[in-house]
Amino acid sequence: MPKNYNKAIDVYGSSSAVYEPQRTHTACFTNVGGTLTYYYVSGGKWNTDNQSFGKVKGDVSSVYEPQRTHSAVFYVGGDGYLHYNYVPSGSWAKDASSFKSAGRVSGAVSAVYEPQRTHSAVFVVGEDGYLHYFYVANGSWQHDGSSFKKAGKVGAVSAIFEPQRNHSAVFVVGEDGYVHYFYVTNGSWQHDGSSFKSAKVLTNVAAVYEKQRRHAAVAFSGVDNKIHYYYLNSGSWALDKSSFKHKANGVVATSFNDDLNHTEIYYETSKDQIVKYHVPNGSWESVEDEYNGHDVKGTLTTVYEPHRKGTAVLYQGAKAFTYHYPVNGVSTDVSSFNKNNY
Repeated sequence: MPKNYNKAIDVYGSSSAVYEPQRTHTACFTNVGGTLTYYYVSGGKWNTDNQSFGKVKGDVSSVYEPQRTHSAVFYVGGDGYLHYNYVPSGSWAKDASSFKSAGRVSGAVSAVYEPQRTHSAVFVVGEDGYLHYFYVANGSWQHDGSSFKKAGKVGAVSAIFEPQRNHSAVFVVGEDGYVHYFYVTNGSWQHDGSSFKSAKVLTNVAAVYEKQRRHAAVAFSGVDNKIHYYYLNSGSWALDKSSFKHKANGVVATSFNDDLNHTEIYYETSKDQIVKYHVPNGSWESVEDEYNGHDVKGTLTTVYEPHRKGTAVLYQGAKAFTYHYPVNGVSTDVSSFNKNNY
């Protein structure tokens, strides 16, 4: 596990944002003083739910579930096991028992919605330090704790759904400190542990599905304090680490911008500031002045907002939990979910 991977989780808590089409707005699940708290917009203002979930003592990963027209969340509960909260019929329900075969959670959690099963799935680092995969088949949770052993004991985890394979895939930081990629072909898991050796990973991995290339991509901050971006080009992996001029020493987030038809990369610089790289005119350009004055002191999460044709950015700042959202292409910030002028 990279030495800095738990910086955000252990010190500041974990956060996960999700776009909720039924509300035409982003929502966020975050650790507030050890309690999982859900912030969502209803009636034109932010609402807070800190009663439905209970204690949280580790990673948090949210997902939108179309079959229920609502978001759901996986998180490490106060007992150390994986918990799953979802909305089956207008109110929150909890499943705290289906994932105990992985033992207590020792690291990351990454949820993904799987359309082929019409249900969420989740990848989690179990008590044994290995990656475990829980998915629903025949109406009940299934557990795969054996398909990912080639990566050894893992650190950071980032899961996505790959439409071209009609299955989820996952990037992890392996026991060797490098990125490993697991994907499904012909009904079985494949392992690529050799394509991402440009540098060991400093913090986390941020996977994204790129629609224009019909394939996954991944970005991470290397131990060389550079952003490493891997994408598929003419059927093989290509690396770009020269386009990102700002030094990186913290968390990284990716988002696919449907309007620009390209990935965006957000990361914490050596000055604890956020910098955004996007491709508005065929080449990478950086944006940093929109985020000035908001030092990153916790997890960084991003989500594309279709109604605004841009990406929202959420993170724990030095003074408050901050939500940046795009207005006419420019990011505007709200430093507290209690404000109504979102």
